[in-house]
Amino acid sequence: MKIVFQMGIFVFFIISELGIAHAGQVGNLVCGDAEVIITVPVSRKSPESKNDANFLIDIKNKNRSVRVSCTAENEFLFVRCQKDKDRKDMVVVNNICGGSGCSGSNWGIIDPSELKVILTPNARWKGNHDKAEKIMGVHLKPFSCKSYDGKQPNGEYCFVICFD
Repeated sequence: MKIVFQMGIFVFFIISELGIAHAGQVGNLVCGDAEVIITVPVSRKSPESKNDANFLIDIKNKNRSVRVSCTAENEFLFVRCQKDKDRKDMVVVNNICGGSGCSGSNWGIIDPSELKVILTPNARWKGNHDKAEKIMGVHLKPFSCKSYDGKQPNGEYCFVICFD
C-alpha cells in the first residue's frame, strides 16, 4: 500500500488500482494556438541527462517553442489550459510533492502565445496559490484527477511518478 498526500489530505490508494504514469509517457493538449507536450521522466536520477530526471513541458507555437522543466522530486504533475481574467488561454501547472511538509500548491503559469513563463513552480514547501490567482485574475480550481496516468475526462492531465 502506498500513502499519497494530495492537497494536505491523507488519501490511501492500493498501487495496483491507482493509475500511475510510466516513464517516457507523453501527454498532448492544445492551448490556444499552441501544442503542449508533457513527458514523464525516465528516472529521478539519470547520469546521462538532467532532463531525464524531470517532467518536461514543451510548448510549440508556430515556428517557436519553449521547454519548461518541472522536478520529479515533486512526484505529482497536473496540467491544463485555463483562461485568465482577459479570456486569454494560459497553460497552468501544479507540480507538488506528496510528503507531509509539502504544500498543495506549487503553481506554474505559461503564456502559450508569447511562450513566456510567467510563474515558475518553485514554492514546494510554502505554496504559491494566492500569487498564481493574482496573476491569473481568476479562481484556480483544484485539479479533479480520477487517475494519475495522463488525460482526464475533463481534458486535464494528471501524473504521479513512482520510482523504485
